[in-house]
Amino acid sequence: MLHAIGLIETNSIAKGIEASDVMAKTANVSILIAKAICPGKYIVMVGGDVAAVQQSVKAAIALKNPAAGK
Repeated sequence: MLHAIGLIETNSIAKGIEASDVMAKTANVSILIAKAICPGKYIVMVGGDVAAVQQSVKAAIALKNPAAGK
């Protein structure tokens, strides 16, 4: 049963794929959507328990800015 969703948007399809990989491996979340929305933009939506979603989103944010993920 899903309790929370998290969404990130990246400016690069490659970074979006990398972020989705990190999000799925960091916490027990399900990838609900991972797709390009326009040229150069990529979104990833995950679902799961609140703590797991928060942890996976923070891990994805830390890819771009390691200081922000803490």
